[in-house]
Amino acid sequence: MTLVRALSGLLRPRLTIELVPRPCWHANVRAIVTPDQWNAIRHAVFERAAYRCEICGWRATARHPLHCHETWSYQGWRGVQKLEGFLALCRFCHEAKHLGLARTNGREHAALAYLARINGWSAGTAARYAAKCFKEFERRSRRTWRQDVSRLNEWVR
Repeated sequence: MTLVRALSGLLRPRLTIELVPRPCWHANVRAIVTPDQWNAIRHAVFERAAYRCEICGWRATARHPLHCHETWSYQGWRGVQKLEGFLALCRFCHEAKHLGLARTNGREHAALAYLARINGWSAGTAARYAAKCFKEFERRSRRTWRQDVSRLNEWVR
């Protein structure tokens, strides 16, 4: 691997960890919309991605379908968790995104190894990145958040 590629992977990894702060757990789009609306969102996301994982490129099958991942930004100074959109992910990329859940399910080691492989990182680099993400998670979990789901209007009619 070239030094430039290694550095770009550290600055902007292909696969990132997205830990949802504790006060926002279970406050997701599926809890806001009807099952029919959620299915319509999922299928639109999968179609947009040509039924491939938007991170690793894996092609979905009937036996191994894609997951629809919600992306959120956090405006700490305003206390706003803002819906940014959705990604079509394979189960392994989705597990790495939710590394805290992988930890709870006893799959943290596998998810970290996958994260390292996709990003071209060493195990140590992946562990340091995860520690940084967990530190940010703890900081964000100390406050309350309001949700901004205004972008949902782009998906639900």
